[in-house]
Amino acid sequence: MFVVVCGRIPVRPMRRVSIWATPFLFCTMLAATACHAMHVRAEVTADSAPVEDAAVAMWCPQIPPTRGRILGRTNQDGLLEHREHPLGAWLHEDCAILVLKDGFESARYPVPDVCERWRMGYRCQIARVRADLQRRQSD
Repeated sequence: MFVVVCGRIPVRPMRRVSIWATPFLFCTMLAATACHAMHVRAEVTADSAPVEDAAVAMWCPQIPPTRGRILGRTNQDGLLEHREHPLGAWLHEDCAILVLKDGFESARYPVPDVCERWRMGYRCQIARVRADLQRRQSD
C-alpha cells in the first residue's frame, strides 16, 4: 500500500470492496426490515353480500396534513389486501382503519381492535378488518 501526500493530508487509496458485498448488505437490510412491513386485509360486506369498490383508508393523527391515506379499494369479492413497503407507513396504536362507500354509513375501526400482530409494542404489523356496512338512511 502506498500513501500520497497532498499538502499536509495523507491520502490512502480506498480498499476494494468485494462485488458481493453491496448486494449482500442490501439483502440483509431488506430481510431485517421485511418482518416489519404493514399488511392490511379488509373484508367488506353489506346485507351478507360483498361490497365492491369500497375505499379502505388509514387515518392517523401523526400523518400531516390530511391525517389519512386511502390504502385501496375492494374487489368484486369485497376484499382488499394491502402490503406496505418495509420503509413505508406504519399503523400506530392511535390510528384507525376507515371503510367508505357511497350510499353506506362509513365505518371506523381503531387499530387496537383489529390488529393481529404488534411490533415494538405500538406498531401494528398485521390488521384484519371485517366490515359489515349499513345502508345510509335517505332524508
